[in-house]
Amino acid sequence: MDLTEEKIKEYKEQYGQIALIETVDRKSALIWLPTENFKVLQQVLSMMNVSDYAMTETILNNCWIEGDETIKQDKYFAGLAYQLKELLDLFDPTFEKKGNVFEIQVNKVGYTCKVNPIHRSDEESAKRNNPQRKPFEEQMFLLEKNWADPVKKLDELKKDPKLYMSILTVVSELREEAKSAVKKL
Repeated sequence: MDLTEEKIKEYKEQYGQIALIETVDRKSALIWLPTENFKVLQQVLSMMNVSDYAMTETILNNCWIEGDETIKQDKYFAGLAYQLKELLDLFDPTFEKKGNVFEIQVNKVGYTCKVNPIHRSDEESAKRNNPQRKPFEEQMFLLEKNWADPVKKLDELKKDPKLYMSILTVVSELREEAKSAVKKL
């Protein structure tokens, strides 16, 4: 594969972040990172729950730019899986209840937003609206329904797939919980 600085610049303009895959037997390929596209990132993260091989295959099939097609063979998958996971590098959001809302913070990028607590009826509605059980559809529904930030706009958040997906990973945890105790008698 002949990669010039000009070609790399062109690919970055076209695809966003890119990565070079190189094998020990001198094969190489170029991919764009799944964090550049929400739908692909959604597929990749759902495949992570299936297996590392499924995740790797999803990335290679969806994010391939150019290179030696033999890299898509199973013998390379185990070595690629860990490294590709590292490239995903989702943010690690935290949240805390402040008054009547949860404040979600992504300190790494200085992002904060507010979301109303998730109630049982919200979760039931989210499940009804996702009969095919598509990954992250329920979290997207819950976030949209419970968005409470008067300053930050949800549409702006959606423009950053990596940040949006990071926020979605904690949405289901934003439940209204009354303090209770259970004692075994």
